[in-house]
Amino acid sequence: MKLKPVKDKVESLVGESDKEIINEKIAKKEDVLVTLTSLMETGLPSDSPKIRAAELLGRHHGIFAEKNVVKPPEKSSTELAEEINRLLENAETPRLPLGENRDGYEK
Repeated sequence: MKLKPVKDKVESLVGESDKEIINEKIAKKEDVLVTLTSLMETGLPSDSPKIRAAELLGRHHGIFAEKNVVKPPEKSSTELAEEINRLLENAETPRLPLGENRDGYEK
């Protein structure tokens, strides 16, 4: 049983090593932007890589981000509260006789 901590430590180190190897092989954000900029500047207008590079750069810079405009409500909060109360008053709610529950039994 003394080997379990050693085994766990070896597995942990192997996992960390694998993560480092993967991280080294994945392009960094700056590398991606440099490559995309190069494709965008050197490609012909009909080249799809140029169009795609421009699109990705635009997304990176938030050019295509959808902006939501919040409009003030057409009714004031007082008017909305009054309308809700009116709807609640007009809603049909079954009324139970005093002392009975929904099953028809007395409490």
